[in-house]
This record gives sequence, structure tokens and C-alpha cells, in this order.
Amino acid sequence: MRKKSLIAFLAVALAILLASPAWAAYYHYTAQVQDQDATPIITGCQVHVYTAGTKTLATIYSNKTGTAKTNPITTTQFATDGKVDFWGTASTYDVAVFTNDGDHFFKSSWGYATSHTFKVDTTRAQKKLVIPFTLNAGTTDTSIEMPVDSLIQDVMVDVTSGWYSYPLATAGVMSVGFQGGTIADLLSSIPVDQTGLRMGATGNAIYYGAGLYGADQSGSRVRVAYKVATGGTPAAISYGTAQTGNTASGYIYILYEVAR
Repeated sequence: MRKKSLIAFLAVALAILLASPAWAAYYHYTAQVQDQDATPIITGCQVHVYTAGTKTLATIYSNKTGTAKTNPITTTQFATDGKVDFWGTASTYDVAVFTNDGDHFFKSSWGYATSHTFKVDTTRAQKKLVIPFTLNAGTTDTSIEMPVDSLIQDVMVDVTSGWYSYPLATAGVMSVGFQGGTIADLLSSIPVDQTGLRMGATGNAIYYGAGLYGADQSGSRVRVAYKVATGGTPAAISYGTAQTGNTASGYIYILYEVAR
């Protein structure tokens, strides 16, 4: 009996050790952020590393012995050669790059042995921002900032996992806006109960917030563009819901222009 107990104890201890960072298998990831002319971008950007296929920031490390590394990765945390450099226990991750000028790059299922360059086009005035989201109770600050003077033309939500509570039949809704401001400035209570692309206007239903659906001179409600406040600081995108008891996930698409 004592021998069996010792064997069981050792088995549990071994399982705990193998599950710890120090005993995990690590993959080394490195990439350089470049503009369209292959010029390295080494200031004014941040790299978000997500667990592949999810909207959750991954746990990453600065070395293969399991020293934690901050995620998102800012340029102050780039390697001495100006590259993104981290270790992870997964063989692929989803990666999003955001610059202070509003430029954006997104790549899904990026493998440690594949492309080592993130190309960001800094010349286009019209841009599309892709923000992964996981919706549950409350508000989430994405820490992804819209640059000052950017002009938001449209916002959509692509739902990959819908919110629907059975048997209460509660169809989930979400709002999109700005951290520290009005959470529904861009989208207000847009349904996220079923998978698929959700537009701000569907038939007679209007889900645009006040920032994208204002009033003209006659007082009629019309679609407008939202200009991020001038002379201030960049505005961080947030999303949220007042509902509880379920989750939804997907991607927020923001179409916008940047003043150069």
C-alpha cells in the first residue's frame, strides 16, 4: 500500500513539473516589422500576440526558461536588432501589429518557422483595423488606439461564436466605442447572438452609435463619419455589454482614413 501511494505521489509530482513553464517545450519566434519599402519600423508600434484561433492574449516568454514577457509587445521591448522576439509554448499564434500612425497588420496562425517579416503599408490613407474580441459581462479596453485626426467611416462585427442563452432565449448584444468616453459611440446594442457579419444598418434596424449616425441640418438622422478628437491623445477602442451569463467572440472591423 505504501509503495502504491509513493508511486501515485511521484506520478502527480511529475505531471505538475511537466505542466510548469520550466519544463514546457518552447518555440522561438522572431520577426521584423517593416513598411512597404522594407524599412524597419522600430518605434511607435505594438505587437499583440493571441492564442491561435482565439481572441485571448497569449502568455509569452522572453527566454526558453519561462521568464514572462509583457503582451502586447511595445517597441521598447524589441530585441537589440530591432525585431519582435519572444518564446512560446504553442507552434502557432495570431498576431496583430498597430502603429501610432494608424497602420495595421494582422496574421492568423503565424508559425515560428514561417515568415519572419510583418509588412505594414504606411502609404494608404484608407485602412481597415481588425480587433479580435471576446464578449462577456462589462467593458473591455482593447488598448488599441485610433490616431488623432483619423476619420472612422464604418464599423462592423464578424461573430464567430454567438451569444444565446437557452432556455432564457436571451439574444446577446454588444456596443463599441472609446475607453473613457461613450462605449456606444460607434455601435450600439448590435446583436451578436448568431454567427456571421453584422452591419451597423440592417433593413430598418439601426445599430450605429451617435458618432456614426448623427443629425443633418433638418434634424433628420443620417450616416456620418466620426472624427477622432483633434489636438488630444489617441482614443482606445473599447467594447462591452450590460448582459451576463454567456459569451460571444469574433472580430471588430473598423474602416477609417488617416490624415497625413
